[in-house]
Amino acid sequence: MPTRKILIVVALLIICGYSLDCLLDLSPIKPNILVIMADDLCYNDLAINNDNTDIDTPHMDQIARDGVRFTRHYATAVCSPARAAFLIGMYPERLKEEGYTTWHIGKWHIGDLERTAWPDYQGFDHWFGFLNQWRLVGLHVDSALQMTMPRYNDPWLEGDAESGRFFPGHLENILTDKAIEVISDLQAAQTPWLS
Repeated sequence: MPTRKILIVVALLIICGYSLDCLLDLSPIKPNILVIMADDLCYNDLAINNDNTDIDTPHMDQIARDGVRFTRHYATAVCSPARAAFLIGMYPERLKEEGYTTWHIGKWHIGDLERTAWPDYQGFDHWFGFLNQWRLVGLHVDSALQMTMPRYNDPWLEGDAESGRFFPGHLENILTDKAIEVISDLQAAQTPWLS
């Protein structure tokens, strides 16, 4: 099985004016793309950005060293506009034209009341996670999901192929395990992916 190149992109550092066409044409084999968007992560929160020895982020630093870094993206300091800027800056639909399978895993928080605002209506083939943190408790009254304070242990999660239900464990571990499972399946299928 040929080794596929993996292009790892740290999302908080990637949104810029560059076209993805230049990235996708690096080799005859389309690179896979992993986007990591950390909620409320600031530029100085990674040691690679400030040489601060008090900050220990060896894994994120290694991903940044091995991947492609774009260091001139600035967004508002709250999560929803940063997510919207990401979607505006790099349309998942463009990757679809190149044969990519697209996944969104984690927090959406760009719209959940209108079904057409959900990830699978915004260019992603599949999604898993939570549409906003107020749904994590999974409180239902008369079959309607209620918005309430979030809970991160044993959260209520859903997806395009997953009916909403409680998942055992901590939210971060559940989402990480799902991302590993999805990436492993996509690698085995030998299809280019964006997750």
